[in-house]
Amino acid sequence: MKVAVATVTVDVPHGTPMAGFAARTGTSTGVHDPTSIRTIIFDTVSFVAVDACALHEDTCARIRERALRETGLVEVIVAATHTHSGPNVTLRGLGAHSSEVLQQVVEAAHRSIVTAWEARVECKVEFSSTTGVGIAKNRRDGRDVDPPITCLKATHDGTVLATLVSYPCHPVVLDAKNTLISGDYPHFLRTQVEKELGGTCVFMTGCAGDINTGHRAEDSYQESASSLRTMDEAERIGRLLAKAVASSSFEPIGDTVTSSSNEVAVPLENLSQAEVRARAIEWQEAVAQWQPGSEVMQIWIDWANRWSPTHPLSWQARTCHIQIGNASVLTLPGEPFLDCAVRLKKYYGARSMVLGYCDGVPGYFPVECEYDRGGYEVVDAHRYYDMPAPFAKGAAEALLQSLGVT
Repeated sequence: MKVAVATVTVDVPHGTPMAGFAARTGTSTGVHDPTSIRTIIFDTVSFVAVDACALHEDTCARIRERALRETGLVEVIVAATHTHSGPNVTLRGLGAHSSEVLQQVVEAAHRSIVTAWEARVECKVEFSSTTGVGIAKNRRDGRDVDPPITCLKATHDGTVLATLVSYPCHPVVLDAKNTLISGDYPHFLRTQVEKELGGTCVFMTGCAGDINTGHRAEDSYQESASSLRTMDEAERIGRLLAKAVASSSFEPIGDTVTSSSNEVAVPLENLSQAEVRARAIEWQEAVAQWQPGSEVMQIWIDWANRWSPTHPLSWQARTCHIQIGNASVLTLPGEPFLDCAVRLKKYYGARSMVLGYCDGVPGYFPVECEYDRGGYEVVDAHRYYDMPAPFAKGAAEALLQSLGVT
């Protein structure tokens, strides 16, 4: 099959709003590593990864539709890596956003797609899946988990041209004290993979809604720094994951590429005006006392002031199934819980790569059994995302059903 890869970076000026921490009220003070937009194309299917916490579905559609018009591509997947140290280009939620940087991202995405489209060459593509890296934890209960790090490697004339790597773990090693623009651990992972294997590495985050390196989501309500959430730690984790990829066993997967996509109306909970008003009073009382986490409470108060009882009761989602040889790549929007990937891999087989944060990031998609446990991802996150309500129980399952998993 024909494969190509391209990278374009955008200039993020000092003082740009950042996304990922409600408690980080300041703006960027510098750049540790450039914000990149990386595109990899397999025949007529393109995967675009943006170093950002989230992208609005309209932004993803804008990039996709222009690419489909101006190239011979038949499918374009646009995803955020979900770094919590990137510029805010969301259009919805996550604090103030930079319209100037967003426009740069959209244009850079188009340049990367067109550049890759015009550079495609015949490649041999191989797949690998490796476990045992010892990085990921379920952040809701602290359990160690061992999801695979998966890779598609494209080789042209015996030389590695490109890799597409995915791992389901939040790029949130860096905490709210960090004000340097960075891709977090994926930056270091890509750099090390390129050193170990050659070519250009594209990283896309898997189903990481409940997975990180070992802290609760609620820890981000405050800005305090952790000795374990540093640039050095992000580098250590990125390098460790990259070395796992480089030492993994690759298998040829064939050279045919097919794609299908689905539109899914994902249900939202039907909140009442009385409920929203009652909670707003509680938050106002907490802010008046300026308790720890009051920055988050103020965001919730602002959300309540904007809230309307006539809000939509569903969100239009997009899922895709890309078949590359005998390997399946499944894409989901938002922040799906890891169990979504487990179920998809059980259905599609071991040669599966499951990507989250694709074609719109409106919040979390917990699986049904997690709703009774509550927590940030189930109860609170929709306010930071400026969504009118949480996704209803069964929303994640609706996404899976669109891909054939019941």
